[in-house]
Amino acid sequence: DLLMVAHRIIRECDSAEAAMRRYRGGWIGRVRIGTTNTALQYLLPPVLRKLATEYPGLDLHITNLPTRESIEAVRDHRIDLAIVTLPVDSDRIEVTPLYQDRMVAIFPAGAKEIPEVASPTSLADWPCLMEHTRAALYEMVMGWFTSQGIQPRIVMHLGTVEALKSAVESHLGMALIPDMVIGRHEPNIVVRSLAPELSRTLALIEHRSRESDHAYDIVRNALRELRSATHARKPTVSERENALRTGRKRL
Repeated sequence: DLLMVAHRIIRECDSAEAAMRRYRGGWIGRVRIGTTNTALQYLLPPVLRKLATEYPGLDLHITNLPTRESIEAVRDHRIDLAIVTLPVDSDRIEVTPLYQDRMVAIFPAGAKEIPEVASPTSLADWPCLMEHTRAALYEMVMGWFTSQGIQPRIVMHLGTVEALKSAVESHLGMALIPDMVIGRHEPNIVVRSLAPELSRTLALIEHRSRESDHAYDIVRNALRELRSATHARKPTVSERENALRTGRKRL
């Protein structure tokens, strides 16, 4: 009961502040967004830049949150919108799939016996680097291994995908990460596709009972436009590398 009262007081304070700020010229409103770290770094910058340019009176509060915490925050009305990794299990939340991204395996450049294609069996003896256990990618990667009867040899848990890349570059092991985060020039890592394939879907979530307003509609519509990026995306770096490798074999 006390928690509900506290949330109501916070919402009323926010409403009072919003009412006062409307007297300032050009202010549109406030929208609170939660997002995964990879989406914040690699998917959202063009959207946020466009919003800042076209709607300078828009007040955006963006928080980097793991998927599980974003779901809880949307469900409890502590944030308005979130970019998360599916699946989402809550009948109070509306889900809009946005972007599907393949997972790939990365290895330190120069390491011996890197497989041509990474399977759970071929990775069984490799030291495996994983995100923290609350991350959606952790559950996804573990499921990929165990579906083939393999328990990965986990040697380290790290907080972000970028930290996983750095650890791989330091020859601490291999990792499975989204293809989205692979840059055009990564001389210190080797990228391999997965068999069986594994992909994750990023989605926009919102509370079904959240009342709409002008600022909220602007941000929600801008984020929903990311759906078209999935269908129009260019080949990823690992896809291009695999194509080149296949072409060399044919020659």
